[in-house]
Amino acid sequence: MRKSILLISLLFFSVVSFAQDSADLNKIEIIQEKGTLYTLQIEYTPSLDEAWFVYTIPSSLFEQGEAMKIIREKAQSFTKERGYFFYTYMGADITKYDYEKKVARYMSHIKFLN
Repeated sequence: MRKSILLISLLFFSVVSFAQDSADLNKIEIIQEKGTLYTLQIEYTPSLDEAWFVYTIPSSLFEQGEAMKIIREKAQSFTKERGYFFYTYMGADITKYDYEKKVARYMSHIKFLN
C-alpha cells in the first residue's frame, strides 16, 4: 500500500514538473514599436533565444530595403539590450501582403547567441 502511494505521488510530481517546464518553453514576449508609418512587432521566445521580427506597413509604401534596415537596426540593439553577443538569421525573410487590409508584412526569424 505504501509503495503504491509513493509511486503515485512521484508520478504526480513528475507530471506537474514537466507541465511547468513545457509552459516556460512556450512563453513568448511580445514587444511592439510604432514608427511614423510602420509597426515593428518582436515575438521573442527567451527559452529558445529566438525572435520573429514582423515589420508592417501600408502596402503602397513598402520598400524591402527599408524593412531590412529597420529590422537589422532593431536586432542589433535588441542583442545588446538582452546581453547576447551576436545574432543570426534562421532562414530567408518572408514578405506577405494582406490585400484586404492593404498592408505588407516583412518577417525575419532571428536566433540570438551568447
